[in-house]
Amino acid sequence: MEGSSAFAKADRLRAFLRYVVERTLDGEAHTIKEYSIALAVCGRSQSFDGRIDPIVRVDASRLRARLEAYYSLEGREDIVRIVLPKGSYIPTFTSVPSARSALPLASLIVLPFVSVGTHSDGESFTDGLTEELIHQMSRAPELRVIARTSSFHYRGSSDLPRIAAALGVDHVVEGSVRWAADRIRVTVQLTDVQARSVLWSEQYDRRLADVLAVQDEICASIARALKIQLLATPKAVTSGVDARAHVEYLKGRYFWNRRTAAALTQSLEHYRRALAIEPHFAAAHCGIADTVLVQALNEEVDAAHAQAEAGAHARGATELAPHLVEALTSAAAVASVLEWDWDRGERLFQRATDLGPGVALAHYLYAIFNLAPRARWDDALLAMERALELDPVSPVLLRDLGIVHYLRGEYGDAEAALHAAEGLDPGYRGSLFWLGRTYAEQGKWDEALAAFDARRHEPAANSRVLASVVHTLGTMGRYRDAAAQFERLSSAQEGRVPPLNLAIALIGLRRDDEAIGQLEHALADHAVPLYQLRVDPVYAPLRGSDRFQAILRRMHLADVS
Repeated sequence: MEGSSAFAKADRLRAFLRYVVERTLDGEAHTIKEYSIALAVCGRSQSFDGRIDPIVRVDASRLRARLEAYYSLEGREDIVRIVLPKGSYIPTFTSVPSARSALPLASLIVLPFVSVGTHSDGESFTDGLTEELIHQMSRAPELRVIARTSSFHYRGSSDLPRIAAALGVDHVVEGSVRWAADRIRVTVQLTDVQARSVLWSEQYDRRLADVLAVQDEICASIARALKIQLLATPKAVTSGVDARAHVEYLKGRYFWNRRTAAALTQSLEHYRRALAIEPHFAAAHCGIADTVLVQALNEEVDAAHAQAEAGAHARGATELAPHLVEALTSAAAVASVLEWDWDRGERLFQRATDLGPGVALAHYLYAIFNLAPRARWDDALLAMERALELDPVSPVLLRDLGIVHYLRGEYGDAEAALHAAEGLDPGYRGSLFWLGRTYAEQGKWDEALAAFDARRHEPAANSRVLASVVHTLGTMGRYRDAAAQFERLSSAQEGRVPPLNLAIALIGLRRDDEAIGQLEHALADHAVPLYQLRVDPVYAPLRGSDRFQAILRRMHLADVS
């Protein structure tokens, strides 16, 4: 259990579990008290008072959640299970004889298919096809399928044993696509890495118009080879979809995954072409909703426009395909961070994760867009862990795991996750920025400024980085330097500075009333990055203000749980 992913980054929870289990097995269960745990496990002093410090109760709740996660996945075949009853710190042990007869949880990675030849759309098509196969295979309840980001991390690698060992998978799918006019030749093989044998291979020579049928046949053949059941794709997703629309959709996914401003614009163009050909294509509606939401998070489009367009397409997708996990996930994200309807967002996320327990994106967005903004820390971390189980070498998931720890005030854990993200992909979309924020909250001023400086030399650096430099300098007491940087921030050469970024800088300058004024401007603009307002420690100096609390009430974040 201690080597499992559920407990891999939870040193204190492992120590908690070891302590209570060993005391119980040694016949000393009567010595297990909140006070003894606080001293032996949590590092508290003899002056510990549980009425003031809830750390043991909080950790016990987290431990129960981790145990549940472990036994639902890696420990599903364990014959003896440890239970920590609510209201008690003394574990019980339950025998589960039927666990031996449970179906094994097979595991699989679909490596990026190779585009053979020089066709202009080769890479975008093959990447999209790979992603679609991952999505469809993720619908098999008995199969753990590695998500796209981790799969594409190994593009071009042929060392299957190393890949399998790194990701903990048993099987690998590889393939290639060759184009010839309006025809494609798709070659696929499924390998059992442990046995070093090819379980199945096939070659499909088809018209491009038959690409959807090819996808379905590949997934069905893999399922048969692994002797698992593959849930049917909702009819509304593929029924009657024109192949030309599907190809445009695959191209849209290709550019969406690049996430640059220019690529997002190209992504929207392809999704809109898909809908022009096939107006009832639910997946393309999801694509537009997801893309516009990312643009709004990056403050590249007006928030009111984003709320209207993303909301319309998310609703359209769920009406066309109410059981499609991607549609429910898009609608849940829009409801949460664009509409601030947190309860509806949670219901949609829960529906998505129930229908798609193997879809990493659903767990991940549930954590960062709905649970963390409401300080539902245990639930947020559990959802992140489930996402990482499916996408273990994703720099964006590791970065955002670090952000969740940062927001919670667990700075050591935040640093570890952010360094891991940076190690996988140096400069990856904000890891350095959040490292800087994490250092600053701990008073590691030199490290913070160095991280911000490095981030400013990365592509797509924005005014929030300079705002955080101002905040850090001001918090250090270097007001003259902070004022000089603030002058640069607010000058025309930096372009329009979002009110939220000005607020962060003004907090560092101790101009709190002006900072709240900027937050009120951001509220009037319905700025999407406000979704972290309740929990980001950078806003701590403002939380006692009635005006600040009024903003939280407008966002329905004042009294949520």
